Amino acid sequence: MRTPRLSGCVAWLVLVGLVWAAPPQKTQQWIETLLAVGGRGQGNVEAARAWEQLVRQGPETILPLLEALDRAEPLAANWIRSAVETLADRTSQPPNQKALVEFIRQRRHAPRARRLAWELLGRWWPQKAQAMIPSFADDPSVELRREAIALRIEQLRQKEKAGAPRQELIRLAQAALHHARDEDQVRLLADKLSQWGQKVDLARHFGYILRWKLIGPFDNTNKKGFPIPYPPEREIDFSATYQGKVGPVRWIDYTTTEANGRVDLNKALGKHMGAVAYAAAIFYSDRDQEVDIRVTSDCAVKFWLNGKLLGSYEVYHAGQRTDQYIGRGQLRRGKNIILVKCCQNEQTEPWAQGWQFRLRVCDRTGGAILSTDRP
Repeated sequence: MRTPRLSGCVAWLVLVGLVWAAPPQKTQQWIETLLAVGGRGQGNVEAARAWEQLVRQGPETILPLLEALDRAEPLAANWIRSAVETLADRTSQPPNQKALVEFIRQRRHAPRARRLAWELLGRWWPQKAQAMIPSFADDPSVELRREAIALRIEQLRQKEKAGAPRQELIRLAQAALHHARDEDQVRLLADKLSQWGQKVDLARHFGYILRWKLIGPFDNTNKKGFPIPYPPEREIDFSATYQGKVGPVRWIDYTTTEANGRVDLNKALGKHMGAVAYAAAIFYSDRDQEVDIRVTSDCAVKFWLNGKLLGSYEVYHAGQRTDQYIGRGQLRRGKNIILVKCCQNEQTEPWAQGWQFRLRVCDRTGGAILSTDRP
Protein backbone atom coordinates (compact mmCIF):
# COMPACT_ATOMS: atom_id res chain seq x y z
CA MET A 1 0.00 0.00 0.00
CA ARG A 2 1.36 3.42 -0.99
CA THR A 3 1.88 6.01 1.71
CA PRO A 4 0.31 9.42 0.94
CA ARG A 5 2.88 11.95 -0.24
CA LEU A 6 3.42 14.71 2.33
CA SER A 7 3.78 18.36 1.39
CA GLY A 8 7.25 19.81 1.88
CA CYS A 9 6.39 21.70 5.06
CA VAL A 10 4.64 18.78 6.79
CA ALA A 11 7.35 16.33 5.69
CA TRP A 12 9.98 18.57 7.27
CA LEU A 13 7.99 18.76 10.50
CA VAL A 14 7.75 14.98 10.62
CA LEU A 15 11.50 14.66 10.08
CA VAL A 16 12.35 16.93 12.98
CA GLY A 17 9.80 15.19 15.18
CA LEU A 18 7.38 18.09 15.63
CA VAL A 19 4.35 16.20 14.34
CA TRP A 20 3.29 13.44 16.67
CA ALA A 21 0.08 11.71 17.59
CA ALA A 22 -0.98 12.47 21.15
CA PRO A 23 -3.20 10.04 23.08
CA PRO A 24 -6.92 10.89 22.66
CA GLN A 25 -7.23 11.88 26.33
CA LYS A 26 -4.39 14.38 25.95
CA THR A 27 -6.03 15.87 22.86
CA GLN A 28 -9.28 16.24 24.79
CA GLN A 29 -7.48 17.98 27.64
CA TRP A 30 -6.09 20.58 25.23
CA ILE A 31 -9.53 21.08 23.71
CA GLU A 32 -11.01 21.60 27.18
CA THR A 33 -8.32 24.23 27.81
CA LEU A 34 -9.52 26.14 24.73
CA LEU A 35 -13.12 25.81 25.89
CA ALA A 36 -12.19 27.30 29.27
CA VAL A 37 -11.18 30.69 27.83
CA GLY A 38 -13.21 33.34 29.66
CA GLY A 39 -15.16 36.31 28.37
CA ARG A 40 -12.45 38.73 29.47
CA GLY A 41 -9.58 36.68 28.12
CA GLN A 42 -9.05 34.51 31.19
CA GLY A 43 -7.07 31.44 30.26
CA ASN A 44 -5.58 32.89 27.09
CA VAL A 45 -2.01 31.94 28.07
CA GLU A 46 -2.98 28.32 28.71
CA ALA A 47 -5.08 28.30 25.53
CA ALA A 48 -2.11 29.45 23.46
CA ARG A 49 -0.05 26.53 24.73
CA ALA A 50 -2.87 24.05 24.11
CA TRP A 51 -3.44 25.49 20.62
CA GLU A 52 0.24 24.95 19.76
CA GLN A 53 -0.07 21.30 20.75
CA LEU A 54 -3.34 20.75 18.89
CA VAL A 55 -2.12 22.14 15.56
CA ARG A 56 0.82 19.70 15.69
CA GLN A 57 -1.60 16.77 15.52
CA GLY A 58 -2.96 15.02 12.47
CA PRO A 59 -6.28 15.42 10.63
CA GLU A 60 -7.99 13.06 13.09
CA THR A 61 -8.05 16.02 15.53
CA ILE A 62 -10.34 18.08 13.29
CA LEU A 63 -13.61 16.31 14.13
CA PRO A 64 -13.16 16.50 17.93
CA LEU A 65 -12.47 20.22 17.52
CA LEU A 66 -15.61 20.67 15.42
CA GLU A 67 -17.63 18.83 18.07
CA ALA A 68 -16.20 21.14 20.74
CA LEU A 69 -17.80 24.12 18.96
CA ASP A 70 -21.15 22.83 20.27
CA ARG A 71 -20.06 23.97 23.74
CA ALA A 72 -17.87 26.95 22.89
CA GLU A 73 -18.44 30.54 23.97
CA PRO A 74 -17.46 33.17 21.35
CA LEU A 75 -13.81 33.64 22.39
CA ALA A 76 -13.23 29.91 22.78
CA ALA A 77 -14.86 29.37 19.39
CA ASN A 78 -12.28 31.71 17.84
CA TRP A 79 -9.45 29.60 19.25
CA ILE A 80 -11.06 26.38 18.05
CA ARG A 81 -11.85 27.65 14.57
CA SER A 82 -8.27 28.89 14.20
CA ALA A 83 -6.96 25.47 15.24
CA VAL A 84 -9.22 23.71 12.74
CA GLU A 85 -8.18 25.99 9.88
CA THR A 86 -4.49 25.68 10.75
CA LEU A 87 -4.74 21.88 10.83
CA ALA A 88 -6.57 21.91 7.50
CA ASP A 89 -3.86 24.09 5.95
CA ARG A 90 -1.09 21.83 7.22
CA THR A 91 -2.51 18.42 6.47
CA SER A 92 -1.85 16.56 3.23
CA GLN A 93 -4.33 13.83 4.12
CA PRO A 94 -7.89 15.06 4.80
CA PRO A 95 -10.03 13.54 7.54
CA ASN A 96 -12.47 10.73 6.86
CA GLN A 97 -15.00 11.97 4.29
CA LYS A 98 -17.84 9.81 5.58
CA ALA A 99 -17.39 11.08 9.15
CA LEU A 100 -17.26 14.70 7.97
CA VAL A 101 -20.45 14.32 5.91
CA GLU A 102 -22.21 12.65 8.82
CA PHE A 103 -21.18 15.51 11.12
CA ILE A 104 -22.73 18.03 8.69
CA ARG A 105 -25.94 16.00 8.46
CA GLN A 106 -26.37 15.89 12.24
CA ARG A 107 -28.41 19.04 12.85
CA ARG A 108 -27.95 18.81 16.60
CA HIS A 109 -24.45 20.23 16.14
CA ALA A 110 -23.89 23.98 16.41
CA PRO A 111 -24.67 25.79 13.13
CA ARG A 112 -21.22 27.42 13.05
CA ALA A 113 -19.56 24.02 13.44
CA ARG A 114 -21.58 22.46 10.62
CA ARG A 115 -20.88 25.42 8.35
CA LEU A 116 -17.15 25.11 9.02
CA ALA A 117 -17.32 21.35 8.39
CA TRP A 118 -19.08 21.99 5.08
CA GLU A 119 -16.39 24.49 4.07
CA LEU A 120 -13.74 21.86 4.83
CA LEU A 121 -15.67 19.31 2.80
CA GLY A 122 -15.67 21.77 -0.11
CA ARG A 123 -11.92 22.20 0.22
CA TRP A 124 -11.18 18.48 -0.20
CA TRP A 125 -14.29 17.13 -1.96
CA PRO A 126 -15.98 20.05 -3.75
CA GLN A 127 -18.45 17.92 -5.70
CA LYS A 128 -19.66 16.24 -2.52
CA ALA A 129 -20.10 19.62 -0.82
CA GLN A 130 -22.11 20.93 -3.78
CA ALA A 131 -24.29 17.82 -3.77
CA MET A 132 -25.31 18.50 -0.17
CA ILE A 133 -26.61 22.03 -0.83
CA PRO A 134 -30.24 21.13 -1.76
CA SER A 135 -30.67 19.44 1.64
CA PHE A 136 -29.98 22.75 3.43
CA ALA A 137 -33.23 24.49 2.39
CA ASP A 138 -34.80 24.10 5.84
CA ASP A 139 -31.56 23.91 7.79
CA PRO A 140 -31.26 25.43 11.29
CA SER A 141 -27.93 26.89 10.16
CA VAL A 142 -28.91 30.14 8.43
CA GLU A 143 -25.59 30.21 6.59
CA LEU A 144 -26.12 26.73 5.13
CA ARG A 145 -29.74 27.58 4.34
CA ARG A 146 -28.55 30.61 2.39
CA GLU A 147 -26.53 28.32 0.11
CA ALA A 148 -29.64 26.29 -0.72
CA ILE A 149 -31.77 29.37 -1.41
CA ALA A 150 -29.03 30.85 -3.61
CA LEU A 151 -29.04 27.61 -5.61
CA ARG A 152 -32.82 27.74 -5.97
CA ILE A 153 -32.68 31.37 -7.11
CA GLU A 154 -30.10 30.46 -9.75
CA GLN A 155 -32.25 27.53 -10.91
CA LEU A 156 -35.23 29.89 -11.09
CA ARG A 157 -33.23 32.31 -13.25
CA GLN A 158 -32.20 29.52 -15.60
CA LYS A 159 -35.78 28.29 -15.95
CA GLU A 160 -37.05 31.82 -16.57
CA LYS A 161 -34.34 32.31 -19.20
CA ALA A 162 -35.34 29.01 -20.84
CA GLY A 163 -38.98 30.18 -21.07
CA ALA A 164 -40.58 27.95 -18.43
CA PRO A 165 -44.34 28.49 -17.85
CA ARG A 166 -45.16 31.31 -15.43
CA GLN A 167 -47.08 29.04 -13.06
CA GLU A 168 -44.05 26.78 -12.72
CA LEU A 169 -41.86 29.81 -11.97
CA ILE A 170 -44.35 31.06 -9.37
CA ARG A 171 -44.45 27.66 -7.67
CA LEU A 172 -40.65 27.45 -7.51
CA ALA A 173 -40.30 31.04 -6.24
CA GLN A 174 -42.93 30.53 -3.54
CA ALA A 175 -41.24 27.33 -2.36
CA ALA A 176 -37.88 29.13 -2.14
CA LEU A 177 -39.44 32.11 -0.36
CA HIS A 178 -41.01 29.84 2.24
CA HIS A 179 -37.55 28.75 3.39
CA ALA A 180 -35.67 32.02 2.79
CA ARG A 181 -34.48 33.95 5.84
CA ASP A 182 -31.92 36.51 4.63
CA GLU A 183 -33.50 39.84 3.77
CA ASP A 184 -31.79 40.27 0.40
CA GLN A 185 -32.93 36.85 -0.83
CA VAL A 186 -36.46 37.36 0.50
CA ARG A 187 -36.80 40.71 -1.26
CA LEU A 188 -35.40 39.34 -4.52
CA LEU A 189 -37.94 36.50 -4.52
CA ALA A 190 -40.75 38.84 -3.47
CA ASP A 191 -39.91 41.19 -6.35
CA LYS A 192 -39.98 38.27 -8.79
CA LEU A 193 -43.36 37.13 -7.51
CA SER A 194 -44.67 40.67 -7.70
CA GLN A 195 -43.63 40.83 -11.36
CA TRP A 196 -45.72 37.68 -11.92
CA GLY A 197 -48.79 39.16 -10.21
CA GLN A 198 -48.29 37.53 -6.78
CA LYS A 199 -48.44 39.84 -3.77
CA VAL A 200 -46.09 38.97 -0.90
CA ASP A 201 -46.81 40.10 2.67
CA LEU A 202 -43.25 40.81 3.79
CA ALA A 203 -44.27 41.90 7.29
CA ARG A 204 -45.99 38.54 7.77
CA HIS A 205 -43.07 36.61 6.28
CA PHE A 206 -40.61 38.18 8.74
CA GLY A 207 -43.01 38.15 11.71
CA TYR A 208 -43.15 41.92 12.30
CA ILE A 209 -45.82 43.03 14.76
CA LEU A 210 -48.04 45.68 13.18
CA ARG A 211 -50.73 46.35 15.80
CA TRP A 212 -49.67 48.19 18.96
CA LYS A 213 -50.91 50.14 21.94
CA LEU A 214 -48.79 53.28 22.41
CA ILE A 215 -48.41 55.76 25.27
CA GLY A 216 -46.22 58.82 25.78
CA PRO A 217 -44.34 61.06 25.86
CA PHE A 218 -42.70 60.68 29.28
CA ASP A 219 -39.67 62.76 30.22
CA ASN A 220 -36.20 61.92 28.90
CA THR A 221 -34.57 65.35 29.37
CA ASN A 222 -30.80 64.92 29.65
CA LYS A 223 -31.37 61.20 28.96
CA LYS A 224 -32.66 60.73 32.49
CA GLY A 225 -35.69 58.67 31.47
CA PHE A 226 -33.97 55.47 30.35
CA PRO A 227 -33.45 54.05 33.88
CA ILE A 228 -36.72 55.46 35.30
CA PRO A 229 -39.48 52.82 35.56
CA TYR A 230 -42.46 54.85 34.37
CA PRO A 231 -45.91 53.36 35.11
CA PRO A 232 -46.12 51.04 32.04
CA GLU A 233 -43.09 49.16 33.40
CA ARG A 234 -44.92 48.51 36.66
CA GLU A 235 -48.37 47.69 35.26
CA ILE A 236 -50.08 47.22 31.92
CA ASP A 237 -53.48 48.87 32.25
CA PHE A 238 -54.76 50.04 28.90
CA SER A 239 -57.56 52.06 30.57
CA ALA A 240 -55.16 54.06 32.75
CA THR A 241 -54.12 57.71 32.38
CA TYR A 242 -50.75 58.95 33.66
CA GLN A 243 -48.91 62.24 33.95
CA GLY A 244 -46.56 62.56 31.01
CA LYS A 245 -43.89 65.06 29.99
CA VAL A 246 -46.32 67.67 28.68
CA GLY A 247 -49.59 66.61 30.31
CA PRO A 248 -51.78 63.54 30.85
CA VAL A 249 -51.11 60.58 28.55
CA ARG A 250 -53.17 57.50 27.78
CA TRP A 251 -52.83 54.41 25.62
CA ILE A 252 -53.82 54.73 21.97
CA ASP A 253 -54.26 52.11 19.24
CA TYR A 254 -51.77 52.23 16.39
CA THR A 255 -51.29 50.01 13.34
CA THR A 256 -48.33 50.43 11.03
CA THR A 257 -48.79 49.69 7.34
CA GLU A 258 -45.08 49.56 6.53
CA ALA A 259 -43.74 46.28 5.14
CA ASN A 260 -40.78 46.36 7.52
CA GLY A 261 -43.04 46.88 10.56
CA ARG A 262 -41.67 50.34 11.40
CA VAL A 263 -43.55 52.15 14.17
CA ASP A 264 -42.99 55.89 13.66
CA LEU A 265 -43.53 57.47 17.07
CA ASN A 266 -43.19 61.00 15.66
CA LYS A 267 -46.19 60.23 13.47
CA ALA A 268 -48.18 58.40 16.14
CA LEU A 269 -47.56 60.62 19.20
CA GLY A 270 -46.29 63.87 17.74
CA LYS A 271 -42.73 65.08 17.45
CA HIS A 272 -41.00 65.27 20.82
CA MET A 273 -37.34 65.50 21.83
CA GLY A 274 -36.00 64.20 25.14
CA ALA A 275 -38.97 61.84 25.30
CA VAL A 276 -39.90 58.27 26.24
CA ALA A 277 -42.67 56.23 24.66
CA TYR A 278 -43.96 52.75 25.43
CA ALA A 279 -45.48 50.28 22.98
CA ALA A 280 -47.34 47.15 24.01
CA ALA A 281 -48.57 44.26 21.88
CA ILE A 282 -50.78 41.34 22.87
CA PHE A 283 -49.50 38.12 21.33
CA TYR A 284 -51.39 34.82 21.40
CA SER A 285 -49.50 31.55 21.12
CA ASP A 286 -50.98 28.12 20.50
CA ARG A 287 -48.33 26.50 22.77
CA ASP A 288 -45.43 27.15 25.11
CA GLN A 289 -42.40 27.86 22.94
CA GLU A 290 -39.02 29.57 22.89
CA VAL A 291 -38.78 32.59 20.62
CA ASP A 292 -36.49 35.36 19.51
CA ILE A 293 -37.71 38.92 20.03
CA ARG A 294 -35.71 40.95 17.51
CA VAL A 295 -35.74 44.74 17.68
CA THR A 296 -34.37 47.42 15.38
CA SER A 297 -34.21 51.08 16.46
CA ASP A 298 -32.03 54.14 16.10
CA CYS A 299 -33.04 55.12 19.65
CA ALA A 300 -32.31 53.72 23.11
CA VAL A 301 -34.58 50.76 23.78
CA LYS A 302 -35.62 48.21 26.37
CA PHE A 303 -37.99 45.34 25.68
CA TRP A 304 -39.82 42.79 27.81
CA LEU A 305 -41.79 39.60 27.27
CA ASN A 306 -44.41 38.90 29.95
CA GLY A 307 -42.60 41.23 32.34
CA LYS A 308 -39.16 39.69 31.82
CA LEU A 309 -36.53 42.09 30.49
CA LEU A 310 -34.97 40.61 27.35
CA GLY A 311 -32.89 43.55 26.15
CA SER A 312 -31.62 46.93 27.36
CA TYR A 313 -29.59 49.13 25.01
CA GLU A 314 -28.91 52.76 25.91
CA VAL A 315 -27.57 53.61 22.46
CA TYR A 316 -28.74 56.62 20.49
CA HIS A 317 -28.68 56.99 16.70
CA ALA A 318 -26.32 54.12 15.91
CA GLY A 319 -28.13 53.01 12.76
CA GLN A 320 -31.02 50.67 12.04
CA ARG A 321 -29.53 47.34 11.05
CA THR A 322 -32.21 44.67 10.81
CA ASP A 323 -32.30 42.46 13.93
CA GLN A 324 -30.01 44.92 15.70
CA TYR A 325 -30.96 43.59 19.14
CA ILE A 326 -31.98 40.00 19.85
CA GLY A 327 -33.57 38.78 23.06
CA ARG A 328 -34.57 35.18 23.70
CA GLY A 329 -37.65 34.42 25.73
CA GLN A 330 -40.51 32.03 26.37
CA LEU A 331 -44.01 32.42 24.99
CA ARG A 332 -46.63 30.76 27.11
CA ARG A 333 -49.71 29.17 25.65
CA GLY A 334 -52.44 31.76 25.30
CA LYS A 335 -52.01 35.46 25.98
CA ASN A 336 -48.59 37.14 26.15
CA ILE A 337 -47.59 40.80 26.41
CA ILE A 338 -44.61 42.35 24.65
CA LEU A 339 -43.52 45.78 25.90
CA VAL A 340 -41.05 48.18 24.30
CA LYS A 341 -39.56 51.34 25.79
CA CYS A 342 -38.19 53.69 23.13
CA CYS A 343 -36.23 56.79 24.20
CA GLN A 344 -35.45 59.83 22.03
CA ASN A 345 -32.67 62.21 23.09
CA GLU A 346 -32.29 65.93 22.35
CA GLN A 347 -29.84 65.99 19.45
CA THR A 348 -30.68 68.63 16.87
CA GLU A 349 -28.97 67.18 13.77
CA PRO A 350 -31.40 66.23 10.98
CA TRP A 351 -30.21 62.60 11.03
CA ALA A 352 -31.05 62.35 14.76
CA GLN A 353 -34.75 63.16 14.48
CA GLY A 354 -36.01 59.61 14.03
CA TRP A 355 -38.04 58.19 16.92
CA GLN A 356 -39.02 54.73 15.84
CA PHE A 357 -38.60 50.98 16.23
CA ARG A 358 -39.61 47.71 14.63
CA LEU A 359 -40.02 44.36 16.32
CA ARG A 360 -40.51 40.83 15.11
CA VAL A 361 -41.13 37.47 16.76
CA CYS A 362 -39.36 34.50 15.21
CA ASP A 363 -37.49 31.27 15.77
CA ARG A 364 -33.71 30.94 15.93
CA THR A 365 -33.43 30.91 12.12
CA GLY A 366 -35.46 34.11 11.75
CA GLY A 367 -38.60 32.25 10.64
CA ALA A 368 -41.76 34.12 11.60
CA ILE A 369 -43.84 33.09 14.60
CA LEU A 370 -47.25 34.73 14.32
CA SER A 371 -49.87 35.52 16.90
CA THR A 372 -52.84 33.20 16.43
CA ASP A 373 -55.21 36.19 16.17
CA ARG A 374 -53.27 37.82 13.32
CA PRO A 375 -55.62 38.59 10.41
